[in-house]
Amino acid sequence: MADPLPTSAFGAWPSPITAALLVNGAAGVSEIRADGSDIWWNEQRPSEGGRYQLVRRSRRGHRHDLFGVWDPKAADGGWNARTAVMEYGGGAWGVRDRVVVFANWADQRLYRVDPGGDPTPISPEPASARGVRWSEPTWLDDRWLVCVRESHEPAVVAGNGEATNELVAIPVDGSAVQEPSLIRTLVAGPDFVHSPALRGDQVVWVQWDHPRMPWDGTELMTATIRRDNCGDPCGLDGVRLVAGGPTESVVQPGFTSDGALVFCTDRTGWWNPWRVQPGEPGSSAEPVVVGGVEAEIGGGLWVGGLRWWAEADGGVLVVSYARDGVGGLARIDRNGLFEPSSTPFSEVTQVVAGPDAQVLVVAGTPVAEVAPYALNLNGESVVLDRLRPPRDLGFGTEWFSRPTHVSFPSSGGRLAHALHYLPQNPEVEGPVGERPPLVVMIHGGPTSAAHSRLELAKQFWTSRGFAVVDVNYGGSTGYGRPYRDLLQGAWGIVDVEDAVAAAEFLAAEGLVDAEQLAIRGGSAGGFTTLAALCF
Repeated sequence: MADPLPTSAFGAWPSPITAALLVNGAAGVSEIRADGSDIWWNEQRPSEGGRYQLVRRSRRGHRHDLFGVWDPKAADGGWNARTAVMEYGGGAWGVRDRVVVFANWADQRLYRVDPGGDPTPISPEPASARGVRWSEPTWLDDRWLVCVRESHEPAVVAGNGEATNELVAIPVDGSAVQEPSLIRTLVAGPDFVHSPALRGDQVVWVQWDHPRMPWDGTELMTATIRRDNCGDPCGLDGVRLVAGGPTESVVQPGFTSDGALVFCTDRTGWWNPWRVQPGEPGSSAEPVVVGGVEAEIGGGLWVGGLRWWAEADGGVLVVSYARDGVGGLARIDRNGLFEPSSTPFSEVTQVVAGPDAQVLVVAGTPVAEVAPYALNLNGESVVLDRLRPPRDLGFGTEWFSRPTHVSFPSSGGRLAHALHYLPQNPEVEGPVGERPPLVVMIHGGPTSAAHSRLELAKQFWTSRGFAVVDVNYGGSTGYGRPYRDLLQGAWGIVDVEDAVAAAEFLAAEGLVDAEQLAIRGGSAGGFTTLAALCF
């Protein structure tokens, strides 16, 4: 029988999870791509001024940083693959045949890096600092890229009343630096364009207009790129609406190997993949999953570069999904059967096709930080290859509190949701008969969601004897469109009510001390925190 643990007051437990440890050696991964046998991903490194480094892993397993040693005193401030398109960025880079194209944070210009070479600009220098921004560089052919271009140039803003978003074709060779007229505008007019995908000269993209947000309603468009006598893109033919509208959100369009167009839409109340067979109109779209699935395969377009599905061998789709506050990976076979895969992941943020019939994901577990993985999916068996080793924290997983999904009553008889973390420390325990203080955490967005992956910022509290509840208030993604729409016209009301209800529920269950409650949040969560304290 083990000796009893020493007793220590809740909130005062000794912990190795320090504030410094939250950033020391950390590297947040958000996007992953395959290029032949190479695998690439980005790493946001706090130790390098928060810049985004691009990392290549060769077939032999060697990792190589694309950019040199971080030097903030350098003339360019240090290369940083990060775009400011839509202010939140994402989709800042692409790679094909070892050639990398990326948007650099300091000046927002597009750069090209050949194997063994240095970055060279391929977009013109804007008239104003960081006045033109780029995202989602996608190869049309060996000579041309299709990208989103966002202009904040003073003359453009003066004429349009705000920044403009366009879909353009730009030469890969950098000739547009001296001849800006070589850049060909393909789509102009919508307030926002996003997520271009190509199959030959067929292009699809997502667009929407004010006052809609992309999780409210978007349109999926398709067209054929028109070529001039030199074979260069010069416009679009046959522009057509495929899906979407004011009350339908469409995300991540793309093509499968047989030419079918696949996209995720929430037209049934849940983001699910739908398919249009080659040559058929949008009205013939059909769900990929027979009968649909009550899980989110898709999400809000807060940032670019998002990927929720990829085609694996034999026409099988591999998808990330979220349900009841937890994410996972699933297969959709050719017959439309949705089959969750057995993995340790509690959150999957990227899914793309990899080399050698692999699937590449960015994913995390309750006891492992988000990292890039290569997976071999063979029926029910899943072989995982972690592409970046975990950082050495100096202690084991016994220090980590695992979240439990809870649902609880809130105002108006509705049900709200949250992730609840108990205090966890292998070296001490709380006094008998006492309850821990509670930290109520409010995610940003507001149409985002609490994360079920390991985050040391939460474990900082739980390892010291605090309970934590990360609230998925009405308006959060992951619970279907009707739940997400609860915040329409009620921001600062529904979220506050659900935050209060979460604390009251845990106190009534005897899990926390009702006299020791704190609340914190950033961005939209900061507004909810302020409103909860004031009102």
